Amino acid sequence: MKYLLLIVFMTAQILVNAQSDTSKFSYIQPLFDFDPLRPLFTLRNEQSYNQSHFLRFYALTGYREGIETNSPLFGINFDGINDSTSNTRRLYMYNLSIEEMLTHGMVPRDHVVLEVKDPSKYRYLTKYGSKENWMRKNAHCFEFLMPIGTLSVPLLDEVLCLALHVKIARETRKIKTFVLGRSSKKEKFKAKENYNGFFDGKGKFKNVTFSAFKNVLKSDSIPFLDDTGYLGKIDLDLHINDWNDIKKVNQQLLKYDLTLTEQMRDMEMFIITELQN
Repeated sequence: MKYLLLIVFMTAQILVNAQSDTSKFSYIQPLFDFDPLRPLFTLRNEQSYNQSHFLRFYALTGYREGIETNSPLFGINFDGINDSTSNTRRLYMYNLSIEEMLTHGMVPRDHVVLEVKDPSKYRYLTKYGSKENWMRKNAHCFEFLMPIGTLSVPLLDEVLCLALHVKIARETRKIKTFVLGRSSKKEKFKAKENYNGFFDGKGKFKNVTFSAFKNVLKSDSIPFLDDTGYLGKIDLDLHINDWNDIKKVNQQLLKYDLTLTEQMRDMEMFIITELQN
């Protein structure tokens, strides 16, 4: 009967407690080192061959030391590996915030609504201090293995929500939004030359589109909407010390017949809701 042995860890959850004092933590090699190409569990030979194609599991852990920070494919540690011997596909997410895991790193932060008790456990902000310390306390690792051809994005999201005790949805909601508009039909902002685009991250925009404008607002929760209707390249030279002072921002935009206002607009948002149980 050994070839009929099934390993089903669909309710297994491995919880790893983070260090209480991460500021003095030192990395010890090779204690935490591991190969991401190898699954979390060491399988017996008959299980590895998976002749009946029933082998599957998911596992959720805390932060794991010795993992590369970024993946070149997604910009975050999220990838998939096929195993032709066992006919399985394993998805892994390493050292990601809960928000990154649920959005797969594909949704801008200002389009995510956190309906949770403690948002600081779901996403990192610079005001929380050291990102490394925050990650050690709040980041997670996740592995999900299923037979090849059966692992889909909806199934992944369903299991992630089950493991993290949340639900997710996409909804259109009225959200406070930064809206960039025009006060005239004049195009005082139109780029004068065709040269390489340049944006200094502050107030100089050279031969770029208005989409670069949202980067200076630096808001983690307020979306930006370009309502100018202009799709060409722009040149702006703005002298602004505090982008949170909308009055001063508009004083600078006035010379280009542009305005920036806060309005309630219908926006499609990614909703993460914490479940009670």
